[in-house]
Amino acid sequence: MSTNSPAITVAPTATNLTLAWPLATAGFTVQSRTNLVLGNWVNVASPIPQILSGQWQVTIPVSSITNSTFYRLTK
Repeated sequence: MSTNSPAITVAPTATNLTLAWPLATAGFTVQSRTNLVLGNWVNVASPIPQILSGQWQVTIPVSSITNSTFYRLTK
């Protein structure tokens, strides 16, 4: 298993955002925040990442209320 920060691939649709990263990088948590300057990163508790097509993947519903949401993986 790798402990390096994995590269994330992003696949947006009109209603969802799918984040995926390599299977060998288990143990990372998806976090989000709406402002890169102010506030804290918050764990995305739902939905939980699943293994699909040989990689970790999480599909997050897109909110029309928030203009921008930023995501990262952390360990």
